[in-house]
This record gives sequence, structure tokens and C-alpha cells, in this order.
Amino acid sequence: MDPIWLYNGAMPVTLSIKNVPDRVVEILRERARENRRSLQGELLALVERDAAQVRRPAMTVTDLYNWARAQDFRGTGNSADDIRRARDERAAHIEALVTPRTARRRRNPRARARGRR
Repeated sequence: MDPIWLYNGAMPVTLSIKNVPDRVVEILRERARENRRSLQGELLALVERDAAQVRRPAMTVTDLYNWARAQDFRGTGNSADDIRRARDERAAHIEALVTPRTARRRRNPRARARGRR
């Protein structure tokens, strides 16, 4: 016989994240507001979404090599430069996703007034 507190086969756990930067907290609060959730509800939704994702097994060196060839990756011969370039491209991509559309449009208000974006 299962204990009474084992109502769904798992015991609920309380998680705590300490020392979260203010900027991150504000982003999460804004996201929660947009989704009409409390901060707690938004955090739980993020954790549930991440936990539900299928995890891929770690890539072997051969897998990575084959993937890079399939992406038509052309290295410079200097791995540090290749890594820096990839990191900068990824950062620019993430920044474009995170930056609100209104902020992207405001970059050049004069050009917009002249009919160009």
C-alpha cells in the first residue's frame, strides 16, 4: 500500500534559485505578464517545457565532423577563431530573438519617417 502523500507516484519538490541577476528577473516578470501568469507559474512552465524536451545523446567526434561537413562548414585552420566566430554568430542570433520588435524598429526613426526601414 502506497503512503497517502504519494498521490501521483511522485512527491512534489520545492526548487530554489539563488542570486538571480535583476535583469534576468525583470525579463522573467515581463514574460510572465505577457503570458498572464505569476512569476512562479512562468518559472514552472519553463521548467516543465525544458523537462519535456527529448534529450539527444552526446555527439561523438565523428558525429560532429559529419554534422559540420553537412552544414558546409569551412574552418579557418585556427580553431580559436572558428569558435569565436560561431559564438558571435550565435550571440547575434539570440539577441535578434530576444530583442522586442519595437526596439528593433526604433533603431533608425529618421529612415522610417522617410519611408525606409
